[in-house]
Amino acid sequence: MNEIIKGMSAHRSIRAYQSENVTKEQIQMITNAARWASTSNHVQAYSILSIQSKQTKQTLAELTGGQKWVEECPVFFVLCADYTRQRYASEKHGVSFDVGGAEQLLVAAVDVALVAQNMLLAAESINLGGVMIGGIRNQPKEVSELLGLPDYVFPVMGLAIGAPGQDIPQKPRLPEQAVVHEEVYNTSQQELIDTYDAEIEGYYLERTNGNRSSTWTELMAQYTSVRKRAHMDHYLKEKGFLQSEKGENEMNRFTGIGDIYCVGRNYAEHAKELGNDVPKQPLLFTKPRSSLALADGQQLAFPHNKGSIHYEIELVLKIDRDVNQEDKLVDVVSEVALGLDLTLREVQDTLKKKGHPWLRAKGFPNAAVLTPFFAFTGEEACQTIPFQLEKNGELVQEGYTSQMIFSLSALFEEVKREFGLRKGDLLFTGTPKGVGELKQGDHFSLYFNHEEKGSFTVSE
Repeated sequence: MNEIIKGMSAHRSIRAYQSENVTKEQIQMITNAARWASTSNHVQAYSILSIQSKQTKQTLAELTGGQKWVEECPVFFVLCADYTRQRYASEKHGVSFDVGGAEQLLVAAVDVALVAQNMLLAAESINLGGVMIGGIRNQPKEVSELLGLPDYVFPVMGLAIGAPGQDIPQKPRLPEQAVVHEEVYNTSQQELIDTYDAEIEGYYLERTNGNRSSTWTELMAQYTSVRKRAHMDHYLKEKGFLQSEKGENEMNRFTGIGDIYCVGRNYAEHAKELGNDVPKQPLLFTKPRSSLALADGQQLAFPHNKGSIHYEIELVLKIDRDVNQEDKLVDVVSEVALGLDLTLREVQDTLKKKGHPWLRAKGFPNAAVLTPFFAFTGEEACQTIPFQLEKNGELVQEGYTSQMIFSLSALFEEVKREFGLRKGDLLFTGTPKGVGELKQGDHFSLYFNHEEKGSFTVSE
């Protein structure tokens, strides 16, 4: 038996550690070994967080169910499934991004598992020990907030590493004949498992000086008696995974979207083209989440029996997290989209004359069309980047944020002060001149910096 196989076959889970630190060089050796793990399609859908802060480890120990070795180990790794780089790749090349299926989830989870095994083997090869921590999924939302994990990233497992501070016997594994099958699956495993039960029972009796007597089947019957970590289903959906097929449930494409705030007349030329006064403070209104629709090339239906419908292209900010009063725009916005604020124009005119709210004119189904989100390049950069709307191949609207009456920061501060902002809220920032009527059969394309970010066709 060579040294590599000998080391692999000698694994034990180590939960007590000597006081000496794991050096920076050792951490780098471990993480470098991780990066060379096998990966499906070269996806590399993982990220590794190295935690040495005593306070952070203490918090993680609490979140993993009071596992003291998480706090006591010299270095704790959190291994995450991560599709953020793939999302950037989709944006860079102007294609749709969809990791909502089970296959993408499996690919990421397998990638992480392979990385974790490489890390543990590397650690053991330099006389360190460790233990995998599935409890990192006990409270994944709190872990994500603590570590700043964005959408499309979630913790799969933890890994505690340090110089071993205990010498424990190796826990027996299932018999080879029960897990290694030749040519076809072996369905006659009961006798093998019964024998293994006796071996495991003896292991626990010896390890605990007779204080514990458990068989493997007893442990497994208990483990599978109820669904474990049922909260993971909802959490993963919030993170952008386990989504319905395209068209099956359109609102699933907007998981995590909160309130939708809009501003009217934020471009002087637009106010003039509609015969409106230029406002002296932001003119704010809202749209319901039910008005959202995705500009991903599909056909969209609109209420043409209620008069003319006008299109208004806008830059849309997405709020990354709950906002504190001291937060600035740059602190909480990393993604934007292009949107169309659609308006039933005659309905709006009637409501305005009566002094009534605009909701009936602004909140109908598909009245808020959004492209997929893409990276926010910053407020200053956006001032020189055009956003454009083409209707049937003809440019009908073009604007720059530098033309706004109220800047992005000013709008952010106004909404934050008046209403507060929470994670997932959207802010439509106003439309330049060139609004016009949307008609059946029209095809619209939305561009940012001359790159198409989304499109749709008005259904007949």
